[in-house]
Amino acid sequence: ELGGKDALIVLDDANVEQAAHAAINGAFIAAGQNCLAAERVLVHDHVYDAFVGRVTEIARQLRQGAPLEAPGQVDVGALVTAQQLDIVDGLVQDAISRGARALVGGRKGASGGNFYEPTVLVDCTTDMRIMNEETFGPIMVISRVKNDEEAIRVANSTDYALSLTVMGADGARAKAVADRITSGSCSINDFGFTYMVQDLPFGGERGSGFGR
Repeated sequence: ELGGKDALIVLDDANVEQAAHAAINGAFIAAGQNCLAAERVLVHDHVYDAFVGRVTEIARQLRQGAPLEAPGQVDVGALVTAQQLDIVDGLVQDAISRGARALVGGRKGASGGNFYEPTVLVDCTTDMRIMNEETFGPIMVISRVKNDEEAIRVANSTDYALSLTVMGADGARAKAVADRITSGSCSINDFGFTYMVQDLPFGGERGSGFGR
């Protein structure tokens, strides 16, 4: 696998609480250092404000630190290298310079080390590097979409196609949306099934690899 810029889509009939927790898991798993991490969260206008409010509330409660120094008391650890820390910060600052807002985090950790604060970025658009380049850090990138068609277009707008998540109460509709998006795998109404179930085939499309 070369990586991904995986999308998590929240349809207008989604359970906001369920979608918020799926997105938190998807964005902050292993501090975002997972090939399947949800690096773009595309949220229908109808539930956008409620969703952003809930994920912001949860993200502010995340505890960051060195897990071995505080077992059971850390939710988000450090990045793997200082170089990756700079890459993540560069993508965040580029997005902010183009109009994104950091509702949580948005900067390197004050305590030093390779820590980047768990971050929730809103008002993200496709002209921002962070919407197109792999982040591999604890950043939730949220973009508002008007309808299913826009969600599909934005989800398909990168060179990567590893994984996809669609959240929606109508399973048939969620699958119909997923069927029009290029990805190596897809989960409906939860994050990470295709990674956690080891019996399932695994692989990507486009720049995210080939084969299974």
